[in-house]
Amino acid sequence: MKILYGVAGEGSGHSMRAREIIAHLRKNHIVKVMTYDTAYRNLSPDFDCEKIEGLRLAYNKNNELIFTKTVWRNIVKFKELLYSFDKVKRIVNEFKPDIMITDFEPMTAWAARAKKIKLISIDNQHRLTNAKIVELSRFRFSALSARLITRLFVPKADVYFITSFHALKIKKPASYIFPPILRQEVLNAKTSESDYILVYLTAGFDSVVKVLKKTTAKFIVYGFDKDEVDANIIYKKSSRENFLSDLCACRAVVATAGFTLLTECLHLGKPMLAIPVSKKYEQMINAYYLSKLKYGSHCRRLSVKRLNKFLRSLDVYKEALRRYERKDNSEIINALERTLNIEHCA
Repeated sequence: MKILYGVAGEGSGHSMRAREIIAHLRKNHIVKVMTYDTAYRNLSPDFDCEKIEGLRLAYNKNNELIFTKTVWRNIVKFKELLYSFDKVKRIVNEFKPDIMITDFEPMTAWAARAKKIKLISIDNQHRLTNAKIVELSRFRFSALSARLITRLFVPKADVYFITSFHALKIKKPASYIFPPILRQEVLNAKTSESDYILVYLTAGFDSVVKVLKKTTAKFIVYGFDKDEVDANIIYKKSSRENFLSDLCACRAVVATAGFTLLTECLHLGKPMLAIPVSKKYEQMINAYYLSKLKYGSHCRRLSVKRLNKFLRSLDVYKEALRRYERKDNSEIINALERTLNIEHCA
């Protein structure tokens, strides 16, 4: 079977989980990948990848998601996006896929609809639209924006595979819940506990570093693209292998509430203090359930008081994490193969 697989390019989370699925699929199928930015750099050395233009989210200097700026940013690039959509349709015509899969990549989803090809969606974002989930009333506009973007990116799929680390009830047909997709390195990893807290931050979180310096704890910090020691902070440049090694050996994690890192922490039994990106509703949902299930805590702005409270509660979080049900990727892979076989026989 020929499969055209679209992967959202921003960040590493989409490409990390797509890698696991694509690596399995190409054992029995012909798979072509369409993606851009970080995902293209991550996937193109190992898979048949076509570089396309993609929709992008926009943030301000404080790392807050800005809906109006996101819309405007993509309107300005409309001509490039139109050319890219034509390229995607051309690839579809030449490759002639039997089915298409999207990991929150909109060009694939829209092309599948235009060409009337069956589409499978695999992501965690559709928790917001296809499942009954908590409503954070203080963030109604962020919730509305997130759901609008989700529907814009994937207007309609034939089947939705939705990953989640917490229990959900489906409210839309052809939607199925699965455990998080984890990279094989995480599934194979052995854990230990050293004396440091692992911190992963992106631009706009300089205020967090000021808080870290006011405590006596030891921190290893990724996200600032430098190797440097400053008081109780060890900065390290980005490295997939080194980061996983430090993650496996840390006492706990302080980071944004992205789905991939959060679920890796849960699997490895590492309590997390999540600082969700402001106005990014899906991260707020992740942070809410993290705290509700006592796997860690969250805050909108980090302070010495909040950090120390989190560190004092590590034993409580670790006890809850012992009850977290750890699973590999076989459930979603087997379901995907069953779906592909049904389509192949149809």
